[in-house]
Amino acid sequence: PHKLVIAGKKAFGHEAVSMAINRFAVHDDVIIAGYVHREELPLLMNGAEAFVFPSLYEGFGIPPIEAMACGTPVITSNTSSLPEAVGDAGIMVDPHDIKDIAEAIYRVVSDNNLRQEMRSKGLERVKLFSWHRSAQQILNLFESFSR
Repeated sequence: PHKLVIAGKKAFGHEAVSMAINRFAVHDDVIIAGYVHREELPLLMNGAEAFVFPSLYEGFGIPPIEAMACGTPVITSNTSSLPEAVGDAGIMVDPHDIKDIAEAIYRVVSDNNLRQEMRSKGLERVKLFSWHRSAQQILNLFESFSR
């Protein structure tokens, strides 16, 4: 009963995704949204059962934090900064392990209690992050250097 929505600009590997969609004839189950404007992201995330972000390289993890702020359960990589950003509010997967990712998606979409728990934890987790708090921490760091 679910659709896979792939959002974002075409990047490395998009040809392989298109080939897989054609190979497995899942055109009706996959929506390639392309680039989604910032203003539209909350609408997309609010309508999702899960936000899946198996990133290989991530600077901080803003997309999963944005998803949690929308109350969307997050499945993300167990690499780079993502475990620190998401904490225990999301499910961590090996981004190279398709079975691990698929099992996490199945768990989230098939277990309403798990989704509710992840939503609650995610909404609590995002309270730790704000642009104001980040700016204040940077200012405090600069002030400590100037002393």
